[in-house]
Amino acid sequence: LQAAADAGAQFAAHTVVRLPGAVAPLFEDWLERHLPGRKEKVLNRLRSMRGAWLPAATDCKRALNLVREVVEADPDNADLYFGLGLYEYFGDVLPERHAILRPVGVFLPEAQRQRGLRYLERVVEDGRFVRVEAAWFLLQIHFHFERDPAESLRWVEWLRQRYPGNSLFHEVHGRVLLMAGKRPAAREQFRAILERFEAGDPAYTAAQAERAHYGLGLTHLHAGEYRTALSHFQRLDRIAAGREGEEVPLRTLGLLRQGMVLDAMGERAHAITKYRRVLAEKDTSRAHERARDHLKEPWRPAGEDDDEG
Repeated sequence: LQAAADAGAQFAAHTVVRLPGAVAPLFEDWLERHLPGRKEKVLNRLRSMRGAWLPAATDCKRALNLVREVVEADPDNADLYFGLGLYEYFGDVLPERHAILRPVGVFLPEAQRQRGLRYLERVVEDGRFVRVEAAWFLLQIHFHFERDPAESLRWVEWLRQRYPGNSLFHEVHGRVLLMAGKRPAAREQFRAILERFEAGDPAYTAAQAERAHYGLGLTHLHAGEYRTALSHFQRLDRIAAGREGEEVPLRTLGLLRQGMVLDAMGERAHAITKYRRVLAEKDTSRAHERARDHLKEPWRPAGEDDDEG
């Protein structure tokens, strides 16, 4: 890029690669030589992005068949069930949630959500090399897709027991406790995250401090401790302001929560200012819709009771 700029280029951009005519076999040969383990995945992604669903599905089916052949050759190797588990779960769940994926499903073997979960759990119990990866996916599945607090807590605790210094697992632990309604325990985790961040621990980032302030703000909001809740949402905003040039979706939600707290405190004029700021930020988690609703009618504590959004 620097060489291009020195030669007079005014801008740079990127686009999805096209593979016309004789270019396609050259690119496939390059993938085979340099990224053999990812060739099918790359080609599948390119074709699906270009709308070539049948070739993409064909590539995916071929890769899946290879995985199944390996599993059949060594059925006692639990690690080999990792890929199968992911396919079984997401192959069943994602087409239901995203209509754009349904054309691909017609050409692929039937997937079963529960079987996928069983395969991933087997990897955690008996695997040697990808146990942590399987546990992480189980946590993400139960947290984001199944919305199962008990199972989410099970897997985040499994990870934290083995990696107590991992800041990502630490942050997710607090979020899972919040979703589970265990607000005092969540508050304890979020405070610990802030202590590590403020002490200069390089493993704890500004983004995690924002998440911790947001989580603490929610716990105090639900407890009716509005002044304290407001202070945490305001601190989130100050940290986010120091990350100019970076996308900070949580800042939008923090502003929305500030407006809600101010409404609860009877400070309607200030609440309206916050809702208008929300509309000036990039939308996330229906923040714009909710801000417009609250501009019409002040927020009241009984109006919303979500612990994550």
